Amino acid sequence: MAVEGINMAVTALSITIDGLLGEGNKVSQQLRDELNGLKGDVQQYFSPDNTIRFNAKGDSTPDLLGDYFATRVERIVETSVQESLGDVLLALGREVLASGGDMEAFGVRMEKFGQQMEQQMNAKSALLETRGAALCDSIRALDVIEEQLKVKLPQASQFNLLQVETPAQVHTI
Repeated sequence: MAVEGINMAVTALSITIDGLLGEGNKVSQQLRDELNGLKGDVQQYFSPDNTIRFNAKGDSTPDLLGDYFATRVERIVETSVQESLGDVLLALGREVLASGGDMEAFGVRMEKFGQQMEQQMNAKSALLETRGAALCDSIRALDVIEEQLKVKLPQASQFNLLQVETPAQVHTI
């Protein structure tokens, strides 16, 4: 699901930037490359060969889904914006001129574009959210099974592989 979230970001940014700067622009390609590199890290982190620990002390794996991830995405966006600001301003100027200087027509076009993008991303994010909720439900069910196993097999009572707290609390797995 994390990879699908990155794919959504790549799609949204590509559509937006390509729509503004034209297909094949360096800004869009740079963002795609950076985000695809991040996607590769996520795929490697969640590979079948990698043991995954959630909130485990001493875990040497980077906090891929927390501060590390947020900082890396922030760096990617900041770098891209800094390197492309001139291109973006020129493209905006061209768009305004293409509208005959009519800022209202330009605004209407941008509003329509934003609404279309929002509809596309909302549909994809709703599906991703549904799948995430199903995953959380499965983990809660596994925790119940683990607790039942500890009752039936006292030797297993020393192990608590899953700890799932109520939604009002922080989830630890």
